[in-house]
Amino acid sequence: MSIEQILEAMTAAPDAAPEMVEVDRATIAAVLPGLEEREPQGADVLYLRRVLAEPKIELWAVHSVGPGEWYPCLDKEDAERSAQELRDLLKGMATGFEPIINVIPSPWTPAEHFEVMAREWKDNYTEQEKTTNALRKERDELRAELDQIQFQQLRKPLILPR
Repeated sequence: MSIEQILEAMTAAPDAAPEMVEVDRATIAAVLPGLEEREPQGADVLYLRRVLAEPKIELWAVHSVGPGEWYPCLDKEDAERSAQELRDLLKGMATGFEPIINVIPSPWTPAEHFEVMAREWKDNYTEQEKTTNALRKERDELRAELDQIQFQQLRKPLILPR
């Protein structure tokens, strides 16, 4: 292999991921016995056995009572922390009611869970960016006002007491 081929292989973009289809464990468990009867050691049977043997992915969310009030989290600890932060925030608002906020298993498939999480992170980033830009603009305006005040102070004649 030439140096050019090695460099090309090292810098080439990866292939696109294969298309995936999500199938729940119960469906695989129901289909597997029929496949095993026909071909006990077939590649499909072995693959499905391996899929069933993989540990269950445990995803967690925060549920705040109300329609559509679910928030995906990275893990259970993140969900518990987020739930407590939300409780503390609502208590600080003195709304007069006790918020019902629970940590629950994710209501989404793994792909949906992380898609929702990514969208929420993007929305949060956009909001934080807007707030940051507004604060920077306010800072710059305040600095300009301060510079103007300091300049005016310098222009006043200095009167010394006698």
